[in-house]
Amino acid sequence: MATGIDIRILTGSTPGLAAHVPDLARLRITVFREFPYLYDGTTAYEEKYLQTYLDCPESVVILALDQGQVIGASTGLPLEFETPEFKQPFTSAGLAPASIFYCGESVLLASSSTDAKAMRAPSGASTAWCCAPLTAQPTTRVGPLIISRSMRSGSVSAIRNPRIS
Repeated sequence: MATGIDIRILTGSTPGLAAHVPDLARLRITVFREFPYLYDGTTAYEEKYLQTYLDCPESVVILALDQGQVIGASTGLPLEFETPEFKQPFTSAGLAPASIFYCGESVLLASSSTDAKAMRAPSGASTAWCCAPLTAQPTTRVGPLIISRSMRSGSVSAIRNPRIS
């Protein structure tokens, strides 16, 4: 039996990624069911959402496995492969989706594994997401925007972050 956390880095062009989609869907539903999201998702919806990562060869899915069980994942893909609804706040702010890499959700279960406990936030299950420029061009600015996707409705909104000019 293996011990410790196994980290696997997969892309949309990795043949084994599709086999992990059901586990990723369950992980997302489990983590997002907790406060503050209180998301009541379905496996069918999550698998459809994750299909975006399978369809994009440049997508990245990083899995954390504890004794063969998926306990965490981080996802990302070029923003141009996201849904029109998700891209809209960026284009409305004058940002080109082709110039942004969307670091999707990073989710990690609360776990009994010592290694997993060392990886997670003190509060238990944790999530995070961000966007980063694909180029070093100074005209590409993502920082001033706070992007929010409703876990219930799927709607996306963007607001200016007053702390970043």
